[in-house]
Amino acid sequence: MKGDEAANEEVQVVVFAPFGRDASVLKRIAEDHGMAAVAIEDLTELAHAIGNEAFVLVLTEESLRGKMIEVLRDGLRRQPVWASMPTLLLLDEVDRPSETLSLIRSLEPAIDCLIMQRPARGGEIGSALRRLVRDRQRQWQVRDQIIRYEEQQVHLKFLLRELDHRVKNVLAKVRAIVSLTSRQATDLSTFVTSFSDRIQALSRAHEALAGDYHEPATLRQLVQESLAPFLDQTASNATITGPRVLLWPQGALSLSMMLHELATNAAKYGAFSVGTGHVDVRWSVAEEAEARLLTLEWNESGGPELGPIERRGFGTLVIDRIAAQEMDGRVKMDFARTGLHVTAIIPLPPADSIRAAL
Repeated sequence: MKGDEAANEEVQVVVFAPFGRDASVLKRIAEDHGMAAVAIEDLTELAHAIGNEAFVLVLTEESLRGKMIEVLRDGLRRQPVWASMPTLLLLDEVDRPSETLSLIRSLEPAIDCLIMQRPARGGEIGSALRRLVRDRQRQWQVRDQIIRYEEQQVHLKFLLRELDHRVKNVLAKVRAIVSLTSRQATDLSTFVTSFSDRIQALSRAHEALAGDYHEPATLRQLVQESLAPFLDQTASNATITGPRVLLWPQGALSLSMMLHELATNAAKYGAFSVGTGHVDVRWSVAEEAEARLLTLEWNESGGPELGPIERRGFGTLVIDRIAAQEMDGRVKMDFARTGLHVTAIIPLPPADSIRAAL
């Protein structure tokens, strides 16, 4: 909710004075002072008004009788934690102890009650109502702050979960690099050199993810960066096929994140976790009437046989979120026994607009 939204919401004055002409007179005073107002006589309407955060309530002493008190208590109990019902109460005598005053005091702080003695001039009543309207608007500001805080907490929890996920991914990548390098190295010196090269490749890939893409990037570059830490000495455990595709800055970042998720998954559980595995990455671009569609395929083979997937992991959720929310695309993931197969279909901006943005 926007910070100034509370100021743009309208407060309605609700008058509950079921005897005599009080209701019509009080309603007219509120309207004369530029406030929307309504007079009600039904307890069901009153219960709705008390539970609605958009109202300021006006009561007369004689209205606080019988079932009305139960309705008032129940409505106040159901208010949000940030709310305190702004209420103007008109009494015949404010200086004398009474059951009405005792009732109001017992309801505080759920009720924000301003008490006036009758008879009161229209200007005094109008000023009191404007004060109560401002009180309600301040309550809305508190409500908005609570909503923003809760939204921030949800976002923070997601970021912490994603951070935990990415740290574990980095460690999984390092373990996979150690395993891959040890299978291929013939001596310690070869192992150290190869391991260092792969860690450097991993570092470059993460630097690209952490920074902004301002330079022209091609899809092939992103795929090569993502796979580099896991390729064997002859790069025979991966195949990269597809035409030259120039990417817009945000698209490059989003695709890079998706490819790193797939590569990490392959290193943990799939084709890159064993020496016999192979990853085939290919893509094509279809020129539609109003858009260009990129079809990106990731196919694994030769890895461990996949068992039934009982639940979607966080990495899978990240891939879905990136494809749908960040690139307005869609992704299909098939966890076949022979290996993971992923197809992502992503709309591309016109090539001319990408060049102009770079």
